Amino acid sequence: MKKFILTLLLLCGITAAFAAPVVGKTSDIKFDYRATGSSAWQKLHVVAVIYPQMPFSVRAGAVLTALKAEYKDKNVEFFALLPVKQDKVKSFALQHPELDITLVGDVNLQFLRKLLGRKQQSFFQTSIFNHAGKLLWSGDTADLAMMLERITSGKYSEREEIRVAALTSSLQAALRSGSAKVISDAADEILQLRPEQVSAVNAKAYSLELAGNIEGLEKFYRQRMERFPENRGNYLALLQAACRIGQLNDKAPEIAGKFISKFPDDQANINAVLWSLLNNLPYSKNALQCAVKYEKHLTCDPAVNPSLAGRLLMTRALIAYRRCRGAEALKLAKASRSITTSAAEKLFVEKFIEYLTEAIK
Repeated sequence: MKKFILTLLLLCGITAAFAAPVVGKTSDIKFDYRATGSSAWQKLHVVAVIYPQMPFSVRAGAVLTALKAEYKDKNVEFFALLPVKQDKVKSFALQHPELDITLVGDVNLQFLRKLLGRKQQSFFQTSIFNHAGKLLWSGDTADLAMMLERITSGKYSEREEIRVAALTSSLQAALRSGSAKVISDAADEILQLRPEQVSAVNAKAYSLELAGNIEGLEKFYRQRMERFPENRGNYLALLQAACRIGQLNDKAPEIAGKFISKFPDDQANINAVLWSLLNNLPYSKNALQCAVKYEKHLTCDPAVNPSLAGRLLMTRALIAYRRCRGAEALKLAKASRSITTSAAEKLFVEKFIEYLTEAIK
């Protein structure tokens, strides 16, 4: 068969469940400004910004959707503000049926500025407010799961948040400096105080790669995997680095196997891991052997949502394609097409089917 390079559809620590977004208005975000004491904490409001034209920003929607499902019984509301007019919000909702959050148009983010009481042009992507409208936290969406857990479990400390916020601002300035050492030092300050802060972990990893210290990057993540064995993000981040960085390419199958063995029931992320592994360049025989070994984890359960089911079938189609089983790959891809709901993913599947149809003639 001819060479066919596929693009990763999604590699995210959290995979969204299938649902449907609700198009709302800023008036739907309601606080009780008179609430005090325990009443002020009876509900939390998560407000994130999504820029429709930026794929990385859109991924925040999947994070919010997954967390909404996790906190469905804990009185947490999730909203995504899009800095566009309402008709554009409706178009975005149609393009992303997998998101189960309320989408709100906020032109120029005027409403968000009012909530935050700020006039500056730049914002952290995600914020958490209590029911009284008090801002509890603003930061990277990657840290949202951690912050919700801290707040809902009674670990929230305003004094600590003020300190971490100052260090996070310093880290943002360090990232703008472009200096690997400055970034590393700023990230270390946060990690000493809060080792689970993902944004700081990402910054530390970035500084090591920026400095060309690939050995140090691998060591950093492997130490975190030992220290936090239940944190899936460290495994996924190291795998992503191994698939991207030539010096680590040969270790990708081993890292993938370690993740799957540790989390055998995490079908969504196993699917993302194998998909990423099979797109690792240069092509690796060991990667294919790993994918074949763990393909059994991609069997569709009737309870699996259509969005994930379509991706499972596409990864199985890719495995068949890599094994030069064109007819089998085509059959699986067509099955994926019949249940895939996302317009973007359906288009991707169509392109793959077109290629396979031509390749196996």
